Amino acid sequence: MKNQTILALVSAVVLLTDPMAARAVSLQIDGSGFLTGATGVNVGGTLYDVQFLDGSCISLFTGCDNATDDFAFTTGADAVLAAQALLDQVFRNTSSGQFGTVPGLTNGCNNSGLGFCGVWIPYALIDSVVDVVDAENSPLDEFDRIILLPITADLDTTPNPAFTFAVWSVASVPEPGTLALLGLGLLGLGATRRSTN
Repeated sequence: MKNQTILALVSAVVLLTDPMAARAVSLQIDGSGFLTGATGVNVGGTLYDVQFLDGSCISLFTGCDNATDDFAFTTGADAVLAAQALLDQVFRNTSSGQFGTVPGLTNGCNNSGLGFCGVWIPYALIDSVVDVVDAENSPLDEFDRIILLPITADLDTTPNPAFTFAVWSVASVPEPGTLALLGLGLLGLGATRRSTN
C-alpha cells in the first residue's frame, strides 16, 4: 500500500510539473458544430492556440507587413511543422464531429459546396507577396497534404469558402510550481484520509 502511494505521488508530480504532459489538445467547436480552433497544439515542443478565421492577411496579421512581428512562424520549415500539427492533432474525426474528413465543418470553409478546404499559415513576406503553407483537405484525401504557395497580402478569404487562415498564438501554460504544490497537497490530504480510515 505504501509503495502504491509513493508511485501515485511521483506520477502526480511528473504530470503536474510537465505542462506538455498535463495538457492535451482541446478542439474549439461553436454552437453549430463548426471547428473554430484549438488550444494546446504542440508544434515542435511549444504549445500554441490556433483560430480559423476569414479575412485578409492585412486584417488578421497586424498589417501583414513584418513577418517577425506579425506571424507566429517565420520560416517555411516552422510553418510546415505547424501545418503537420494541424493534420495530426486538430483535423481528426472525433465524437464531436468529422473534422478530418468533412472540410465544411472547419470555420471559414463551412459554406463550401466544393468539398475542399485549404488552411493558410503565413510565414514570410517577399515584396507584396506572402508565403503561406496550406494544410489542405479534400473529402477523398482527408486533411493530409501540405502545400507551400504565395498569396497577395490583401487577398481576402471571406468571400472564398475554399480557404481560411490559421491564426496562431503561444498558449498560456499554468505555472507548474503552483500546480505541483496543489497536487501534492491534495495527494497528502488523500493519503492522510486513507491512513485514518
